[in-house]
Amino acid sequence: MNLPFFQFNATIERSKYTEWDVEKRRMMKVFICPKCGSITTVSRRKEVFCHKCGGTQMIPSKLTFAKYTQMDEQQRKDYSESWLYIRNHTSGES
Repeated sequence: MNLPFFQFNATIERSKYTEWDVEKRRMMKVFICPKCGSITTVSRRKEVFCHKCGGTQMIPSKLTFAKYTQMDEQQRKDYSESWLYIRNHTSGES
């Protein structure tokens, strides 16, 4: 069975997009501000500063970009608040 050219071309483009999307997700990093809990994503920068609270250096999060993109705004807020709570209650203890 031969596919029409436009359908064959769309199949090739879709597979290229999927490969590109997977690679981009690996490159994207999620950072969180230790002061205000703001979350941001970046691809190339290693040092990221928070624009919400005046330039605090943000910390790489263990949250993956794929997981972050699946979260809604409330889930992101809950994650941020939990992260700040844990950080503030464990950073002084040794």
